[in-house]
Amino acid sequence: METPLVLAQWLQKGLLICGILYAVITFATDIVAGILTRGYRFDLHTANTFGGIGTTTRPVVLPINIVAGFLLIAFATGVWFSVDGNWVLRCMACLLVVHAILSMLAIAFFPFHPAESAAYPANKANLMFMAPAVILFFLAIILGTIGYHDWLRWLSLGILLLFFLGALLSISIFQLIPGRRSAPSIGIQERTMIYAEMLWLVLQALVFLNK
Repeated sequence: METPLVLAQWLQKGLLICGILYAVITFATDIVAGILTRGYRFDLHTANTFGGIGTTTRPVVLPINIVAGFLLIAFATGVWFSVDGNWVLRCMACLLVVHAILSMLAIAFFPFHPAESAAYPANKANLMFMAPAVILFFLAIILGTIGYHDWLRWLSLGILLLFFLGALLSISIFQLIPGRRSAPSIGIQERTMIYAEMLWLVLQALVFLNK
């Protein structure tokens, strides 16, 4: 019969694996939904379109995103119990939990309206949840640069630099093309950030699982 300590270790590993599942589900949903959406271009269109009101993909994407949110919360819980009192990484885990909650609230109760402008009231409400969610994930990566003391610190720094360069490029392109409502490469920029975040989560999970 397995001891409580062994069972706790297995539970902890299961929670950490949820981070890998979150990344796989998020990546697969983005790719499949983009392929199934007529006229969709990954380089020009944002990922939040798939969960928007009036889209054919929302009925499928909504429950998947909710499941992904709970997987991220489970992963953050696993990190909390894996860092042996490291308060910086525990704060990082808390930020990931709040990020997941805000993201789920945004897509479930304040969904994006792709057919409307950014000034549309519902889209403003969506932004009120999604913008803090993005900022919290960014802050979580910053804490990762402080809390880790190995190559994960350098990975976190590299992702932060990638975010900064992507934002700078987007602003530059936007200013060079008057009258555009978004940068022509917004899809590439957004996915570069999203996929980098998922890679960061997966590598964290693998490191903790191998300890």
